Amino acid sequence: MSGSRVPSDSWPAVAVTTLYKRDLITRHTGRVVRSGIEGMVAEQGGRTLIVLDFQSVRIIDFSCADEVVAKLVLGAVEHGDEGQERFFLFRGIEEHHLDTISFALERRDLAATAQRSSGEPILVGTADEAERQAWETVCAHRRSDSARVASALGIAEPAARPILNALHGRRLLWRCGDEYVSLLEAFAMGAAGAGA
Repeated sequence: MSGSRVPSDSWPAVAVTTLYKRDLITRHTGRVVRSGIEGMVAEQGGRTLIVLDFQSVRIIDFSCADEVVAKLVLGAVEHGDEGQERFFLFRGIEEHHLDTISFALERRDLAATAQRSSGEPILVGTADEAERQAWETVCAHRRSDSARVASALGIAEPAARPILNALHGRRLLWRCGDEYVSLLEAFAMGAAGAGA
């Protein structure tokens, strides 16, 4: 892993929103919530990490999970301009959220970075074993390069790079130069930069 310090302007602009609606049910509700979030995203500009806090959400049904989580992630993945990349981190996730959110993401062949209320990072949705192992390695070290990930996966370094680039393209890892950064670390660094 590179020991060089990443410039502060390499970290994302961070926007945090709490989903105060306790029951996220019906597709209409999901559209309204997503529309509000998309408005917030449009105001940010540049590379942005949007953190959605689910701590207050008691119930989320499939239609709402599809409208809010899956469609936001899909929009971020399809948004190709590197200078305007969007990343989502779903925090405060409990066991009762997971099945519905996972199903909504898997139906669209998507994955998302989430964080349990306990603080544990989890990869939700569709990812193959190599992607999961690479993602877990980066999360365990907060940031990593292809050499460390290759060593953890037991593969040659050139074979690790496409896996890491795919995780970045799927908006599951932040990239700063040759380093790949967990979204939890990008959130911490982006928030610290905003407070500086």
